[in-house]
Amino acid sequence: MFNLHDFKIGKLLYDTDHLWIGNVLHEHGEYSPDEVKLMEDVIEPGFHIIEGGANIGCLTIPMAKKAGPSGRVMAFEAQPQTAAILSANVVMNGSIEVVDVNESFLGNVKDNGVSVNMPLYQIGDPRNVGGITGLPKRSSSTVSVNIEDIDYIVYSVDWRRLDLIKLDVEGNELAALKGGEKSINHYRPIIYVENNIYDIPPDSNNPYGRKSDPQGLIDYLGNLGYICFWHTPAIYEGSGVISHNMICYHKEDERIPK
Repeated sequence: MFNLHDFKIGKLLYDTDHLWIGNVLHEHGEYSPDEVKLMEDVIEPGFHIIEGGANIGCLTIPMAKKAGPSGRVMAFEAQPQTAAILSANVVMNGSIEVVDVNESFLGNVKDNGVSVNMPLYQIGDPRNVGGITGLPKRSSSTVSVNIEDIDYIVYSVDWRRLDLIKLDVEGNELAALKGGEKSINHYRPIIYVENNIYDIPPDSNNPYGRKSDPQGLIDYLGNLGYICFWHTPAIYEGSGVISHNMICYHKEDERIPK
């Protein structure tokens, strides 16, 4: 069931039945407030941000508000139905001049190919829709979406700056970073990235199947000159369910926490 509510972060349309974001918003009136606070502390007016895995906009909206009218947020959400809700939330919060919603899969074309098959879901689906990833085989219940590199996006929009990359792409974070390596080396953005351990055997019928490499992600960022700090926000205040994220700064960035 869809609901529309004016939360502290802004107005959000959401499906009350969806595991985690939908039902946590409905029952607790917030979702991952410590992530919101961190982004509000890190982002400065005018920031240009790439967000991979925007979902319905629980971080997109506050990031856009903090970046302000001179900022930009390119919000990637590859699940078509979720992207439609995200677009509606962007409009309702007056952020349409700041946020561009992109329905592509943020990854690395060299490793991932040019497209991926995203499963479709039904309204009221009780699963963790935000945890669904692409499948190797196409079927009547999937839709093909393009894979985009961060480097290609930054070049094509001609931003000439990149201040923050936020990634929550269900185990594909390392590939997405590799697809933006030139931009990362050039602009040295702050990087906020999920680094969960995934070891679910992938197959053509399992939209949650993936295998991640947490240490490989840490090593890769270290080789690019980044220092990372763990950030483990609860999904709502007092919850024992946390996300395993990292906030990373280039070693020459004066904003590194002391």
